[in-house]
This record gives sequence, C-alpha cells and structure tokens, in this order.
Amino acid sequence: MSPEASASLELKISLYPDRAALGARLVTEVLLRNVGDDPLVVNARFSLGYPDTAERDLYCEILRVSGERYFDYRRFQVDYHAQSLSRETFATLRPGDELRTSFELQKWYPITEPGVYCVRVIYEPEPYAPVREAASGRFSSDLVRLTIEPAAPLPSSA
Repeated sequence: MSPEASASLELKISLYPDRAALGARLVTEVLLRNVGDDPLVVNARFSLGYPDTAERDLYCEILRVSGERYFDYRRFQVDYHAQSLSRETFATLRPGDELRTSFELQKWYPITEPGVYCVRVIYEPEPYAPVREAASGRFSSDLVRLTIEPAAPLPSSA
C-alpha cells in the first residue's frame, strides 16, 4: 500500500460526557473514515488494548493537561485476548465510508484522580500476511479534553 493511501484514513474520537465525576461511565466513540479518492482495505477487528500489549488494533494515550502521560490505569489493566485475525476481519472502505466502534473508557483506562486530561485513540492495526494490501501504520486521533471532577459526597444519614 502506498503512503498516500494510508494517509487517506481519518481517525476521530468523541467522549460522552466530556465532564464527569470520578468513577462515572465515559463512553468513547471511535470513527475510522476513508477520506481519500480510492478504496482502502482496513483491519476492522478494532481490538482494544494497551500501548505495550499485543493483539490490539486500538489503544488510548491519556495526558494530564500539563502534558505528562497518565499511567495509573496500568494498575487495573484488563486481561484480554483478541479474536484471531482472518480475511473476515478486514473490510474495504470506499471513499467516504467509515467504521465505528465504542468502548467504556473507565473499564479499560480508569482515571483515579480528579483533573483535566487529554485523550487520544491510536489505530495501529496488527499486520496479517494474507491481506498484504491492508492499510498499515499508526493513525492518531486529535486530543479530546476530559474533565474529571471529585466524586460527589455520599448523603449523610441523620
């Protein structure tokens, strides 16, 4: 695949909500779109994982607003195993076509302290030799701002 074809993929994320209490559910929606003029074959498995693990196509990077990387999630990493790659896990995206997935950020990347964070998703599909024409490389979304507020105090029983 030519570098021009790979550059024709756009990756976006949205967080719902983007301001939440500590421990609240945070839905992360991921969109991969062919913004080029030619069809592209992509790994559509979208297996979620971590930057330093195998068997993953998607992972997150979380930064504090200061720019420091957030790694506290490592204490709570999910033990996962991705579906094996096969020809069926690949899809052809015509120009303008897109694939979507979503996941619960707090399940995979628990944020344990209040503060302002920036989150991005990386699509780095696992190679699969029988489908050599599949897009490869590392594709990053823009950073999305996330504010985590202290958890609400429990009501007192008087």
